Amino acid sequence: MKNKKRSTLAWYAAGLLCLTSAVACVDEQPSILLEGSLVMEGTLEGGDSENGVLPSLVCKTLSGNIQGSKTFFSRGHIDLAGLKRPLGQDSSYSDATSGVVNSWGQQNVFSYVAGFHNRLPNSNNVGAQSGSGSGGFQGMHLDSNVIQTSGAVVRFSSDSNTFQTASGEVSFPEFEEFRSFSAMISSENGWAGLPIPILDGAGEVALFENFLRNELGNPAGPVSFMAEIQVKGKTLAGTEVESNIIRYPIDICVDCGMGSTPTCVLSE
Repeated sequence: MKNKKRSTLAWYAAGLLCLTSAVACVDEQPSILLEGSLVMEGTLEGGDSENGVLPSLVCKTLSGNIQGSKTFFSRGHIDLAGLKRPLGQDSSYSDATSGVVNSWGQQNVFSYVAGFHNRLPNSNNVGAQSGSGSGGFQGMHLDSNVIQTSGAVVRFSSDSNTFQTASGEVSFPEFEEFRSFSAMISSENGWAGLPIPILDGAGEVALFENFLRNELGNPAGPVSFMAEIQVKGKTLAGTEVESNIIRYPIDICVDCGMGSTPTCVLSE
């Protein structure tokens, strides 16, 4: 069966450039530049070694939160069995072996940690001014090119997720969800970053598990899917804008023990 990948944690190596069509790529000149997958960084807090209480990894910052942030994970990994545990995506990094309790993960949620830049120029520098008042103060005008995001579209298209089985081709059912969030991005490469759920909730996890079990015969190793992510928003002037589409390959298995791509790691 094609698209079947070896289960290995070595795939967590960083990918800094768009080298092939199988890794995240940037479309031409959108108003918002979407980047990732990045990673949260945290510090250890609490814990009591005498009583066997592990310290918690508390996420505080987003790695690469400056202009020109780069891909940290070139592809994602989802072990659905791990995703269903209380700490979800980060459950593999919360045990006595690692010596850490990761406090960030959520059950039945797998997130893509994204960074996004506003490519639009400051409207006050190019002769355009907001229609709103300036309060009577000379030279005080709102920058109408500030962007307010509304969320992101997450999609698994059937065309990009078709698999060859012994009985013929099988396509994943068309999947598209809108993940709402709000972030204000200033013009001229203003930056924001946050995790965007690719899978969110037990129903979505079950959709992939049922497809792997029933349509693909429950393969022992992970199968490679292709997700698409695009941020949406509006400028303060009311113009609808969007980002490039990130195409993010994700290797998914039902229960192969490979662990899922973490959202948070310990700061070095």
